[in-house]
Amino acid sequence: MRGQQTRFHIMLTTVAIFAIAGVSVAAAGKSKAATIVDLGAVLLGSDAGALGINKHGGVVGTVVALNGTHEAFLYSHGVQTDLGTLGGSTSVAFGINGRGHVVGTAGTTAGGSHAFLYTHGNMHDLGTLGGSVSSGYAINDKDEVVGYSSLAGDQEYHPFLRAKNGHMIDLGSLGGNGIAHGINKRGQIVGFSFQSGNTNYRAFVYQNGVMTDLGTLGGISSYARAINNRGEIVGYADHPGDGTTHAFLFSNGRMTDLGLGRHPKPASRRQLKTGQ
Repeated sequence: MRGQQTRFHIMLTTVAIFAIAGVSVAAAGKSKAATIVDLGAVLLGSDAGALGINKHGGVVGTVVALNGTHEAFLYSHGVQTDLGTLGGSTSVAFGINGRGHVVGTAGTTAGGSHAFLYTHGNMHDLGTLGGSVSSGYAINDKDEVVGYSSLAGDQEYHPFLRAKNGHMIDLGSLGGNGIAHGINKRGQIVGFSFQSGNTNYRAFVYQNGVMTDLGTLGGISSYARAINNRGEIVGYADHPGDGTTHAFLFSNGRMTDLGLGRHPKPASRRQLKTGQ
Protein backbone atom coordinates (compact mmCIF):
# COMPACT_ATOMS: atom_id res chain seq x y z
CA MET A 1 0.00 0.00 0.00
CA ARG A 2 1.19 3.54 -0.70
CA GLY A 3 -1.05 6.48 0.32
CA GLN A 4 -3.96 4.04 0.68
CA GLN A 5 -3.57 3.19 -3.01
CA THR A 6 -3.00 -0.39 -4.08
CA ARG A 7 0.00 -1.06 -6.26
CA PHE A 8 -0.68 -4.02 -8.44
CA HIS A 9 1.56 -5.89 -10.78
CA ILE A 10 0.83 -7.38 -14.16
CA MET A 11 2.36 -10.79 -14.58
CA LEU A 12 3.60 -11.87 -17.99
CA THR A 13 3.89 -15.60 -18.55
CA THR A 14 6.16 -16.60 -21.42
CA VAL A 15 4.83 -19.77 -23.02
CA ALA A 16 5.17 -21.64 -26.31
CA ILE A 17 2.09 -20.78 -28.38
CA PHE A 18 1.75 -22.22 -31.86
CA ALA A 19 -0.66 -19.62 -33.27
CA ILE A 20 1.73 -16.66 -33.24
CA ALA A 21 2.55 -15.25 -36.70
CA GLY A 22 5.51 -16.92 -38.36
CA VAL A 23 5.66 -19.83 -35.90
CA SER A 24 5.06 -23.32 -37.24
CA VAL A 25 2.26 -25.33 -35.70
CA ALA A 26 4.68 -28.22 -35.51
CA ALA A 27 6.48 -26.39 -32.70
CA ALA A 28 3.44 -26.85 -30.47
CA GLY A 29 4.66 -30.27 -29.46
CA LYS A 30 7.83 -28.86 -27.86
CA SER A 31 7.28 -28.02 -24.22
CA LYS A 32 9.28 -25.36 -22.37
CA ALA A 33 9.27 -24.26 -18.78
CA ALA A 34 7.35 -21.01 -18.35
CA THR A 35 9.05 -17.91 -17.00
CA ILE A 36 6.98 -15.37 -15.08
CA VAL A 37 8.22 -11.81 -15.38
CA ASP A 38 6.99 -9.05 -13.06
CA LEU A 39 6.22 -6.03 -15.26
CA GLY A 40 6.02 -3.71 -12.26
CA ALA A 41 3.30 -1.34 -11.16
CA VAL A 42 2.01 -0.19 -14.53
CA LEU A 43 -0.50 2.23 -13.07
CA LEU A 44 -2.29 2.68 -9.78
CA GLY A 45 -5.56 0.82 -9.93
CA SER A 46 -7.54 -2.22 -8.92
CA ASP A 47 -7.29 -4.60 -11.87
CA ALA A 48 -5.39 -5.03 -15.12
CA GLY A 49 -4.79 -7.32 -18.05
CA ALA A 50 -2.11 -7.79 -20.69
CA LEU A 51 -3.87 -8.35 -24.02
CA GLY A 52 -1.13 -8.32 -26.67
CA ILE A 53 2.59 -8.94 -27.14
CA ASN A 54 5.04 -8.57 -30.03
CA LYS A 55 8.19 -10.48 -30.99
CA HIS A 56 10.37 -8.03 -29.05
CA GLY A 57 8.47 -8.50 -25.78
CA GLY A 58 6.48 -5.27 -25.99
CA VAL A 59 3.26 -5.75 -24.02
CA VAL A 60 -0.04 -3.86 -24.27
CA GLY A 61 -3.29 -4.02 -22.36
CA THR A 62 -5.52 -2.09 -20.02
CA VAL A 63 -5.67 -1.19 -16.36
CA VAL A 64 -8.73 -0.27 -14.34
CA ALA A 65 -7.81 2.97 -12.59
CA LEU A 66 -8.96 3.86 -9.09
CA ASN A 67 -11.81 5.93 -10.55
CA GLY A 68 -13.09 2.89 -12.48
CA THR A 69 -11.99 3.95 -15.95
CA HIS A 70 -9.91 1.79 -18.30
CA GLU A 71 -6.51 3.10 -19.38
CA ALA A 72 -4.44 1.57 -22.20
CA PHE A 73 -0.78 0.90 -21.48
CA LEU A 74 2.40 -0.10 -23.31
CA TYR A 75 5.28 -1.87 -21.54
CA SER A 76 8.51 -1.86 -23.55
CA HIS A 77 12.19 -2.13 -22.58
CA GLY A 78 11.35 -1.81 -18.92
CA VAL A 79 9.28 1.35 -19.32
CA GLN A 80 5.52 1.56 -18.74
CA THR A 81 3.56 4.16 -20.70
CA ASP A 82 -0.02 5.34 -20.27
CA LEU A 83 -1.26 5.77 -23.85
CA GLY A 84 -4.01 8.26 -22.98
CA THR A 85 -7.30 8.60 -24.86
CA LEU A 86 -8.86 10.42 -27.81
CA GLY A 87 -10.37 13.00 -25.49
CA GLY A 88 -12.70 10.69 -23.59
CA SER A 89 -12.17 8.88 -20.30
CA THR A 90 -11.26 5.31 -21.31
CA SER A 91 -8.91 3.36 -23.56
CA VAL A 92 -7.89 -0.27 -24.16
CA ALA A 93 -4.89 -1.55 -26.16
CA PHE A 94 -5.38 -4.91 -27.89
CA GLY A 95 -2.50 -5.39 -30.33
CA ILE A 96 1.11 -4.40 -31.05
CA ASN A 97 3.27 -5.10 -34.11
CA GLY A 98 6.99 -5.68 -34.45
CA ARG A 99 7.61 -1.95 -34.89
CA GLY A 100 6.04 -1.19 -31.52
CA HIS A 101 2.91 0.39 -33.00
CA VAL A 102 -0.21 -0.21 -30.92
CA VAL A 103 -3.92 -0.53 -31.74
CA GLY A 104 -7.02 -0.52 -29.59
CA THR A 105 -10.03 1.62 -28.79
CA ALA A 106 -10.34 4.90 -26.92
CA GLY A 107 -13.05 7.28 -25.81
CA THR A 108 -13.61 10.45 -27.82
CA THR A 109 -14.73 13.94 -26.85
CA ALA A 110 -18.05 13.25 -28.60
CA GLY A 111 -18.79 10.33 -26.29
CA GLY A 112 -18.06 7.52 -28.72
CA SER A 113 -15.18 5.07 -28.78
CA HIS A 114 -12.90 4.91 -31.82
CA ALA A 115 -10.15 2.60 -33.03
CA PHE A 116 -6.73 4.11 -32.52
CA LEU A 117 -3.19 3.65 -33.80
CA TYR A 118 -0.45 4.70 -31.36
CA THR A 119 2.91 5.53 -32.94
CA HIS A 120 5.89 7.64 -31.87
CA GLY A 121 4.17 8.83 -28.71
CA ASN A 122 0.94 9.93 -30.40
CA MET A 123 -2.55 8.36 -30.50
CA HIS A 124 -4.23 8.67 -33.90
CA ASP A 125 -8.01 8.36 -34.38
CA LEU A 126 -8.76 5.83 -37.15
CA GLY A 127 -12.40 6.85 -37.40
CA THR A 128 -15.36 4.54 -38.10
CA LEU A 129 -17.49 3.13 -40.90
CA GLY A 130 -20.15 5.73 -40.17
CA GLY A 131 -21.17 4.89 -36.61
CA SER A 132 -19.86 6.10 -33.27
CA VAL A 133 -17.93 2.97 -32.19
CA SER A 134 -14.90 1.16 -33.58
CA SER A 135 -11.96 -0.84 -32.25
CA GLY A 136 -8.62 -1.99 -33.61
CA TYR A 137 -7.75 -5.57 -32.58
CA ALA A 138 -4.64 -6.48 -34.57
CA ILE A 139 -1.89 -4.87 -36.63
CA ASN A 140 0.81 -6.31 -38.88
CA ASP A 141 4.26 -4.88 -39.58
CA LYS A 142 2.90 -2.98 -42.60
CA ASP A 143 0.66 -1.04 -40.16
CA GLU A 144 -2.44 -2.64 -41.65
CA VAL A 145 -5.06 -2.62 -38.87
CA VAL A 146 -8.13 -4.81 -38.48
CA GLY A 147 -11.04 -4.69 -36.07
CA TYR A 148 -14.70 -3.76 -36.17
CA SER A 149 -16.81 -0.64 -36.55
CA SER A 150 -20.45 0.19 -36.18
CA LEU A 151 -22.22 1.43 -39.29
CA ALA A 152 -24.34 4.58 -39.50
CA GLY A 153 -27.04 4.39 -36.83
CA ASP A 154 -24.99 2.05 -34.61
CA GLN A 155 -27.36 -0.89 -35.19
CA GLU A 156 -24.89 -3.02 -37.16
CA TYR A 157 -21.14 -3.58 -37.00
CA HIS A 158 -18.75 -4.95 -39.61
CA PRO A 159 -15.10 -6.03 -39.71
CA PHE A 160 -12.75 -3.46 -41.20
CA LEU A 161 -9.28 -3.17 -42.66
CA ARG A 162 -7.46 0.12 -42.22
CA ALA A 163 -5.09 0.05 -45.19
CA LYS A 164 -1.62 1.59 -45.42
CA ASN A 165 -3.08 4.57 -47.27
CA GLY A 166 -5.19 5.42 -44.20
CA HIS A 167 -8.54 4.36 -45.65
CA MET A 168 -10.89 2.23 -43.52
CA ILE A 169 -12.40 -0.50 -45.68
CA ASP A 170 -15.65 -2.30 -44.82
CA LEU A 171 -14.96 -6.02 -45.31
CA GLY A 172 -18.65 -6.88 -45.41
CA SER A 173 -20.04 -9.95 -43.67
CA LEU A 174 -21.63 -13.37 -44.10
CA GLY A 175 -25.07 -11.85 -43.59
CA GLY A 176 -24.93 -10.22 -40.15
CA ASN A 177 -22.56 -8.44 -37.77
CA GLY A 178 -18.88 -9.34 -37.63
CA ILE A 179 -15.41 -8.65 -36.25
CA ALA A 180 -11.88 -9.07 -37.64
CA HIS A 181 -9.46 -10.37 -35.01
CA GLY A 182 -6.20 -11.15 -36.80
CA ILE A 183 -4.04 -10.24 -39.80
CA ASN A 184 -0.73 -11.65 -41.03
CA LYS A 185 2.08 -10.11 -43.07
CA ARG A 186 0.41 -11.26 -46.31
CA GLY A 187 -2.74 -9.30 -45.45
CA GLN A 188 -4.88 -12.38 -44.81
CA ILE A 189 -7.55 -11.49 -42.24
CA VAL A 190 -9.54 -13.71 -39.90
CA GLY A 191 -12.45 -13.21 -37.54
CA PHE A 192 -16.11 -14.11 -37.30
CA SER A 193 -19.34 -13.02 -38.88
CA PHE A 194 -22.89 -13.76 -37.91
CA GLN A 195 -25.06 -15.21 -40.61
CA SER A 196 -28.39 -13.63 -41.51
CA GLY A 197 -30.46 -13.04 -38.39
CA ASN A 198 -27.39 -12.63 -36.14
CA THR A 199 -27.95 -16.00 -34.42
CA ASN A 200 -25.29 -18.38 -35.75
CA TYR A 201 -21.77 -17.14 -36.43
CA ARG A 202 -18.96 -18.47 -38.59
CA ALA A 203 -15.19 -18.15 -38.68
CA PHE A 204 -13.94 -16.45 -41.83
CA VAL A 205 -10.77 -15.70 -43.72
CA TYR A 206 -10.67 -12.61 -45.93
CA GLN A 207 -8.17 -12.45 -48.77
CA ASN A 208 -8.02 -10.97 -52.26
CA GLY A 209 -11.29 -9.13 -51.61
CA VAL A 210 -13.26 -12.28 -50.75
CA MET A 211 -14.64 -13.38 -47.35
CA THR A 212 -14.73 -17.18 -47.04
CA ASP A 213 -16.75 -19.15 -44.47
CA LEU A 214 -14.39 -21.67 -42.82
CA GLY A 215 -17.23 -23.92 -41.69
CA THR A 216 -17.53 -25.68 -38.32
CA LEU A 217 -16.64 -28.91 -36.53
CA GLY A 218 -20.15 -30.16 -37.19
CA GLY A 219 -21.94 -27.70 -34.92
CA ILE A 220 -23.61 -24.45 -35.86
CA SER A 221 -20.97 -21.82 -35.06
CA SER A 222 -17.23 -21.10 -35.21
CA TYR A 223 -14.87 -18.19 -34.49
CA ALA A 224 -11.35 -17.53 -35.87
CA ARG A 225 -9.02 -15.71 -33.48
CA ALA A 226 -5.56 -15.63 -35.10
CA ILE A 227 -3.60 -16.40 -38.27
CA ASN A 228 0.15 -16.84 -38.69
CA ASN A 229 2.32 -15.99 -41.67
CA ARG A 230 1.91 -19.54 -43.02
CA GLY A 231 -1.84 -18.96 -43.28
CA GLU A 232 -2.65 -21.37 -40.43
CA ILE A 233 -5.73 -20.28 -38.48
CA VAL A 234 -6.83 -21.05 -34.94
CA GLY A 235 -10.08 -20.46 -33.13
CA TYR A 236 -12.98 -22.36 -31.60
CA ALA A 237 -16.16 -24.01 -32.79
CA ASP A 238 -19.26 -25.69 -31.41
CA HIS A 239 -19.07 -29.46 -31.08
CA PRO A 240 -22.23 -31.21 -32.25
CA GLY A 241 -24.49 -32.86 -29.74
CA ASP A 242 -23.00 -32.01 -26.35
CA GLY A 243 -22.96 -28.21 -26.39
CA THR A 244 -19.20 -27.93 -25.75
CA THR A 245 -16.75 -25.73 -27.59
CA HIS A 246 -13.53 -27.12 -29.08
CA ALA A 247 -10.35 -25.42 -30.24
CA PHE A 248 -9.55 -25.84 -33.93
CA LEU A 249 -6.70 -25.48 -36.37
CA PHE A 250 -7.57 -24.62 -39.97
CA SER A 251 -4.81 -25.52 -42.42
CA ASN A 252 -4.69 -26.63 -46.05
CA GLY A 253 -8.44 -26.20 -46.40
CA ARG A 254 -9.28 -28.43 -43.43
CA MET A 255 -10.57 -27.65 -39.92
CA THR A 256 -9.00 -29.97 -37.32
CA ASP A 257 -10.46 -30.51 -33.85
CA LEU A 258 -7.78 -29.78 -31.21
CA GLY A 259 -9.85 -30.94 -28.27
CA LEU A 260 -12.32 -29.89 -25.66
CA GLY A 261 -12.50 -26.38 -24.32
CA ARG A 262 -15.03 -23.73 -23.48
CA HIS A 263 -15.26 -20.15 -24.64
CA PRO A 264 -17.89 -17.46 -24.20
CA LYS A 265 -20.05 -16.51 -27.10
CA PRO A 266 -19.17 -13.38 -29.11
CA ALA A 267 -18.80 -10.38 -26.81
CA SER A 268 -21.48 -7.88 -25.98
CA ARG A 269 -21.18 -4.26 -27.14
CA ARG A 270 -19.88 -3.26 -23.66
CA GLN A 271 -17.30 -6.04 -23.69
CA LEU A 272 -16.12 -5.00 -27.13
CA LYS A 273 -15.45 -1.50 -25.79
CA THR A 274 -13.64 -2.49 -22.59
CA GLY A 275 -11.93 -5.76 -23.43
CA GLN A 276 -13.56 -7.48 -20.43
